[in-house]
Amino acid sequence: MKHIKRLSALLLAVCMAASLSVSACTGKVTDSIGSSTGRVPIVAATPVDLPPVSLYDAYHIPGTQHTGSAYSDSFTCDPEDGNRLNIFVRNDGASAVIVNVTWEDKGMVKEFPAYEIAAGKNKTQTYLYEDGAGLNGRWTVEVTTRSGHPLNIWVSARQYQINP
Repeated sequence: MKHIKRLSALLLAVCMAASLSVSACTGKVTDSIGSSTGRVPIVAATPVDLPPVSLYDAYHIPGTQHTGSAYSDSFTCDPEDGNRLNIFVRNDGASAVIVNVTWEDKGMVKEFPAYEIAAGKNKTQTYLYEDGAGLNGRWTVEVTTRSGHPLNIWVSARQYQINP
């Protein structure tokens, strides 16, 4: 019986060491407490052909008109809802707006490069994981102006699935 317990303990130790060495070789990002947190999303090229709207899409910001001061909204993505996130901003105001998008998950924070949308223009920005996995994490969208003019914008965020 002692031999079985020792063999089980040895087998468990070997399995744990093997799993640690495999995770160390994957190049995943590690947060401040040392746990493997997975991937960090990237900005995709601006889509040329947006996929059609589907009943299966998750609408995190369901088409919101905003006027007045700065705009801010946050939402959480579930990997089951898809592997792409489109954030659309239309600027109906008198001056350019600045869009800031931030992603947070398990202690990691990524602030994507801010982008500007001229008066009367719009832009759809797509976010994804390079490996095609479903998106997760807490996302924040903030829209401001440099000039201090009031905003007149339309914002939406849609998560959906694109199969490779």
